[in-house]
Amino acid sequence: MPLIAIGAVKLKHWIWGPEFFWRTTLSLRQARTNGDCTHAEVFGWQEYYLSLTAWRDGAAMKRYAQSGHHARAMRWSSRIAIPLHFRHVQLDHVPSHAQAFDLWHEGLRPNELPLVNHPCSS
Repeated sequence: MPLIAIGAVKLKHWIWGPEFFWRTTLSLRQARTNGDCTHAEVFGWQEYYLSLTAWRDGAAMKRYAQSGHHARAMRWSSRIAIPLHFRHVQLDHVPSHAQAFDLWHEGLRPNELPLVNHPCSS
């Protein structure tokens, strides 16, 4: 059963958008070319960006997180973004964006709850 990793960040200022997208593209390319990653994407949710990846196992995810473009992006990210929370769950499928948000949101402590609406609310 794949390990699903869901994380979120909020840019400190819109000016950091190009740098964030450049580093995100490199990290996504690293994940997508990793044989142990079965899914990798980043999607927007109001002023937040959520990452959604699926891994064959936790060890593979940890190797990815601590190497290459992703490791450099993480060391650099606190300068331009506010990291919110990471959630890891075992699922037999890659969740939809709405399901990923719900899973991510369930893992938050009350003092971490973002003050924005659900992406599927009208």
